[in-house]
Amino acid sequence: DAALLQLLVEVVAMSPGSANVISSCTAALTVFLISRRFVFRTASHFFLARAAFYVCYVLAVIFVASFALAALVHWLHPLLLGRVPDHWLTTAAAALAKVIITPPQLMLNFLVARFLSERRIAPKV
Repeated sequence: DAALLQLLVEVVAMSPGSANVISSCTAALTVFLISRRFVFRTASHFFLARAAFYVCYVLAVIFVASFALAALVHWLHPLLLGRVPDHWLTTAAAALAKVIITPPQLMLNFLVARFLSERRIAPKV
C-alpha cells in the first residue's frame, strides 16, 4: 500500500489523495481475499455479497482517509520545508501522513473483515 502510494506520487505525479484511493483499495481487497483463506474461520455462503459489502465499506473508509491524508500533507508541508529536499517534499509529506492514518484504518479493516468472514448469514425462511 505505502509503496504503491509512493510510486504513484513520485513517479506518476499523482496527487496524494488520489494515489491513496488507488493504493488503499488495491491493498484492502488483496488482504481481504487472502485473510478469508488463511486467517479467519471462513463462512462459505454468500461470498460475493460479503466481498461486495467489504468493497463498499473500504471505499467509504478510503475516501475519508484520503481526504485526511490530503489535509495532513498540506499541514506537513511547512513543517518539512528545509528538512527534506524540495523535490521530495510532497512525497515525504505523503509518506508521513500515510504512517499517521494507517493504524486506525488497519484496525477497522481487520474488524470488519473478520465480521464479514466469520459471521453466519442465513436466509430467512
